[in-house]
Amino acid sequence: MSVVGEDLFRRYRYQLGAAEGDVEIPTGVVAPLECNLDALNGISYTKGCYIGQERNSFTHYRGIVRRRMMPVTLPGLEPSERLPCPVPIVAADGATKSQGGVGMLTKHVGDAGIAYVRLAPALAAAEGEGAPLHLQLEGNRMQAVVPHRPDWWPNEWGREESRQQGQ
Repeated sequence: MSVVGEDLFRRYRYQLGAAEGDVEIPTGVVAPLECNLDALNGISYTKGCYIGQERNSFTHYRGIVRRRMMPVTLPGLEPSERLPCPVPIVAADGATKSQGGVGMLTKHVGDAGIAYVRLAPALAAAEGEGAPLHLQLEGNRMQAVVPHRPDWWPNEWGREESRQQGQ
């Protein structure tokens, strides 16, 4: 068995879209379903009463989660460069500004990060169909952000509303 450093382990987790801890999952901001805990077997729908159970069940059975933690790549970022997270993510066309932007980069290691994003613009950008995304850094500096849909995500994630409208 080989031992890896913490940065390599975090990088691997970010690439998978698995956040942990209060820095990556801001308390009171991100709900358990938005952290992908439903697909990671971190939520029970049969256990009974627990804190947040009603909200989780309601959202789960309604079938629509509009925001999620998602892996992102920061192309061209130097491996040693550290950005002051959280950092807002916006669409290059400015279309999402009135909705509070696309989301925020919560943490990163080098060019691999994890972000809390609105699924519609993030998935559109990931599939090459939407506006490119970037970080809004101090001094009007921009950094490209490329979201990635993890292989383990269920296919319906991000498509729930269009599926319900088609029924």
